[in-house]
Amino acid sequence: MQAEPNRADYQRDLAVSLIRAGMFNKSAEEFARALAIFSILAANGRLDPVDQPMLEHLQRALPRG
Repeated sequence: MQAEPNRADYQRDLAVSLIRAGMFNKSAEEFARALAIFSILAANGRLDPVDQPMLEHLQRALPRG
């Protein structure tokens, strides 16, 4: 995420990869990292509307800590 912080498309690709890894590994850690990326994109007004449902799904699915 630090290598290309201004590339929303790279950040989205990373988040999607983390979701896939989380599904494969059955690990909430990857989901939490994906949520963080989507949340940052949303806060900066750079979240693609097509990804809004995924952001909302991750927010509901992960426990708040």
